[in-house]
Amino acid sequence: LIYDGTSYELVTLQSGPNSFAASIKDSFVTGDVRALADGGFLVVVMGKSHVVYASEETSGLRMELDGATCIFSKPYDPSRLVMDSAGKLSRQLVPSGTHVNKGDAYAEVEVMKMFMPLVAPEAGVIHWNLTEGATLSPGSQVASLELDDPSAVEAPVDFSGDFGELGDGTKDATLGFGSPLPHRLMRRAIGRLEQVLQGFSVPDSLYQVALDDLASAIADPLLPVYEFEEALSTLAGRLDSGLYNALQDLAHAQKQGHALNGVDVADFPAQHILNMLHEHAEKLGGSERAAFRSTAQALFSVAEQYINGVAGRAVSGLTELLRSYLAVERLCCGVPYPTLLQNLRSQHDGSEEKVLDICRSHLAVAKKNVLVEALLDFIRAAAVQSRKQHSFDGEGELLAPPNENRSALISAVKAVSLDVFIPILSEIANLPGDEYAQVVVHARKLLVQNRLPSIEQRRREFLAVLDQLSASAENLNQMMEPLEALASKQATITDILIPLLKSTDVPRQCIAMQIYIRKIYSSPHSIQKISAAVEGSIPVLRWLFSTKEVDGIAPERGGARPHSSSFTDLSSLAESL
Repeated sequence: LIYDGTSYELVTLQSGPNSFAASIKDSFVTGDVRALADGGFLVVVMGKSHVVYASEETSGLRMELDGATCIFSKPYDPSRLVMDSAGKLSRQLVPSGTHVNKGDAYAEVEVMKMFMPLVAPEAGVIHWNLTEGATLSPGSQVASLELDDPSAVEAPVDFSGDFGELGDGTKDATLGFGSPLPHRLMRRAIGRLEQVLQGFSVPDSLYQVALDDLASAIADPLLPVYEFEEALSTLAGRLDSGLYNALQDLAHAQKQGHALNGVDVADFPAQHILNMLHEHAEKLGGSERAAFRSTAQALFSVAEQYINGVAGRAVSGLTELLRSYLAVERLCCGVPYPTLLQNLRSQHDGSEEKVLDICRSHLAVAKKNVLVEALLDFIRAAAVQSRKQHSFDGEGELLAPPNENRSALISAVKAVSLDVFIPILSEIANLPGDEYAQVVVHARKLLVQNRLPSIEQRRREFLAVLDQLSASAENLNQMMEPLEALASKQATITDILIPLLKSTDVPRQCIAMQIYIRKIYSSPHSIQKISAAVEGSIPVLRWLFSTKEVDGIAPERGGARPHSSSFTDLSSLAESL
């Protein structure tokens, strides 16, 4: 867009069904747009609404914004001789290759039965693009002009700034000023993440902010109260006055309790609210009871969401997002696109919008996968915390510390049994196709991790085995076979062994050392002899080992294998292959 000699290069994306994101360089603003009946648009940016009318003209884009008219002109290029309106090229006044001066007439056109001359905007040599009698439409190029002075082409100045505070990329510009209430913050965050799953072009920084906003809303102790009050406010005059006042007093008491005593979200009386609603419904007749349940459905829904506290609400939000992902991808995975399109058209005959929604969502599967992996990381971090594994996960893999802004969401998910995610994870883990590889790996890791016993449980079982071995053997050197069997087990024991190496119980420490040595000297090495002794107060292990023959590695002539200085330096062995 060019305005007043300055060029503004905007990149505008549809970030939702009725929303957009416009960016300049690294900054962007977001807004909502609605079509008006008179052909205009209602645009909301930063919480302020504007009425916009726009029309394309030959000279450029004419826009009327809140009553003020702006014209975004086209670049001034006198080398292109174009027609401003519809008509017909009646006569060429000069032949092609003729030099014309600025202001000279070079053609005659017929517009609405009137003949008008076309004049040269600059001096130069003319070359015709159209012949006499040609029909002209607005913007048609009649001829080109080889300019005497090429500098007559005016290049606009590029805009070097950005959106400033409106587009810092850290907040949603559609909100306006001030911090939103937690229930609105959560609804907006989930809605933004839903837009990603619907295939819209949401800027990466914006949906990362949405994840942080979701965690911030979950951390607010008044979230269930505000959500309940919002549902209750729409029912004023539609519920029994006694029930309405009792529910309103209950919400008010929750606010006061938090302000005075710091009442936690877990104390939100969701079950008590459900009991009040059910008791009132039981007092009504059949038809009145059905009408009441329909009217108060929003209250039932909020109370049921918080029956397990804010943790249940967090799990509900995550499962809702994952189900939205699966609703599309279970239709599209493993199906060629032409076949998919044909299937969707037959299933949704007469509903082209539904077919478009599914196709748009599936085409953005790469970006959706990134979001789903982030959601699975929340679940995985919660699973790790619930197992009290702050340093290692079930496979001995180091975990990165969680984002501080999102720790509240992880803690909330941890408070609920992770078994609720198993059906969804199982379905994600079975998605076929290379495009789902990373998501499938994340889901399968979670399923495997969920089946593993906790670290405390594995530690108790392991110590019981060690104590049993220690009690049944007269000395440490009589436990070779049981220890070798224990070291060869496929279960993860490294995270348990390492702390035991520092144990003050010397016999237990010796056993742990033997198992650790046997664990690391696995195939192609074998322990020939191992002995343990306590020298003073320090346990000492001595062992002999040998290297087994490996298929594909031929020994040296004469049967001898070259000497290697260490297990990590096998260059001499490699040179003999």
